[in-house]
Amino acid sequence: MNIVYEDELNTIIHGDILEALPQLEERKFDLIVADPPYGNVLSNQWDQISNYPKFSRSWLTPCKRVLSLKGSIYVWCSIGKKSSSLLDIQPI
Repeated sequence: MNIVYEDELNTIIHGDILEALPQLEERKFDLIVADPPYGNVLSNQWDQISNYPKFSRSWLTPCKRVLSLKGSIYVWCSIGKKSSSLLDIQPI
């Protein structure tokens, strides 16, 4: 986990969310911005995911622990079947 900026109101963390989440304080964040792999859209190794809904649950569910009660999660994703699978997870 790499904190790239922090002040009294903001913390920007760059890194793997699965590694960072266990280290973060409960209910601390008002906003989580994530850009997960698209899942077998690109030919890169990091984009090869066999079960996208399961993968999405693996990081979205722990986000709930660190997200404040008034918080939001913004997820960058493509439009289509995989992005609609994120909606199937609701509520997390």
